[in-house]
Amino acid sequence: MEQFILVFYLSSLNQEPLWSENEYLFLTEKIYEIQPLSSREHESAAQITTNPTLQWSNLVKQSCQAMVFNGPNQPLKVQSFSLPDLMQDELLVRVLWCTICGSDLHTYTGRRTVPTPTILGHEIVGRIIEFGSSGQFKDIRGENLQKGDRITWCLSVSCGQCFYCKVGLSNKCSLLFKYGHEPVHVRSGLSGGLAEFCHLKSGTSCLKIPDPIPDLIACPLNCAVATVSAAFRKAGSCRDQVVLVLGAGLLGIVASAMACHEGARAIIVCDPKQDRIDYATRFGATHTLNTDKSDTSLRSLIRKVTDDRGPDICFEMCGFPESVTRAIDLLRIGGKLILVGSVFPTEPAAIVPQTIVNKLLTIQGVHNYLSEDLCAGTTFLATTYPQFPFSELVSQTYPLSQAQRAIMEAVEGRGLRCAVTPD
Repeated sequence: MEQFILVFYLSSLNQEPLWSENEYLFLTEKIYEIQPLSSREHESAAQITTNPTLQWSNLVKQSCQAMVFNGPNQPLKVQSFSLPDLMQDELLVRVLWCTICGSDLHTYTGRRTVPTPTILGHEIVGRIIEFGSSGQFKDIRGENLQKGDRITWCLSVSCGQCFYCKVGLSNKCSLLFKYGHEPVHVRSGLSGGLAEFCHLKSGTSCLKIPDPIPDLIACPLNCAVATVSAAFRKAGSCRDQVVLVLGAGLLGIVASAMACHEGARAIIVCDPKQDRIDYATRFGATHTLNTDKSDTSLRSLIRKVTDDRGPDICFEMCGFPESVTRAIDLLRIGGKLILVGSVFPTEPAAIVPQTIVNKLLTIQGVHNYLSEDLCAGTTFLATTYPQFPFSELVSQTYPLSQAQRAIMEAVEGRGLRCAVTPD
């Protein structure tokens, strides 16, 4: 059972309490474990005493629950965690919503591995409930952060000192910490979104979410949307370009919308699932094709749209080897291929190096992202969420206690995202 502290400053109350102090003590001895007050609890106690009656919702919570992943295809298990004593520049965030990402599914099904046990989930919207020091906290845009602010944050934390950090590749830091991917232990137990709280490490790049963006639309900001922003940064401007998007999961859907927003001349989106193709047409795609059809159909469409040259930019969002091969074959001379979806082990892709050389292709990989990409993605979403039906991308919502069901719904491909919220 979760542990709470009942705080008694009855003498400061301005009206008669519901029960006597002895009655309160009797109840809590039967139901709750009473512990010494920490500095956080003293602060909460002071807030409680301003209310004429004791508010159960304001009791200082000492532990929380999370759904723990212990290995591929094993049911998530509920586990209690003590809330951490925060160190300097750390934050404690109440999880509002967490959406299940495709990479969570790769981990759950064993397509890729992470250390276990762990708490999955990194597409998170949360509300700040505590800071680790009395200093002033700012987000990555320089805005002051306060308790109660609704935030998102970069899914990875870098050291700032290693070789990769110093050469501008902090997203590949030698000591990289990733939310939703770390093993459970004393200092980073609450590091995933399938929990009631998330413990943000020092150095985490936080960003206040603009008020108009609804929680469920904001959830994928720090994964899918920021990753696509990184891909577009690598690709350069796509204004008046022909853009090919291979894969219409959430990455591909966001890429279609972003290309539309940036003024692409044509946006071709391909996927073997018809429901995803249907989504793409509502997120800016000018042409779509179900790739269950032959390559001949795709080639014919691209020749027609590009005057037989090929697309200027291709975003490969699904990660399958045959898709990478197809992209190299279809791009025009001087085209750009941005590889985003290859985040799990596969068989080698059949690539002819001469094709890359003769066509003067530029191939760029994107993995993780930089804090500037989270800012760019947030600006994009704040501007375009009324234009595109982002609210429809979350097909089902579940309480935390049913996180296993949410995972299975996502594994079975029912919608682009399932969302989980604390009970």
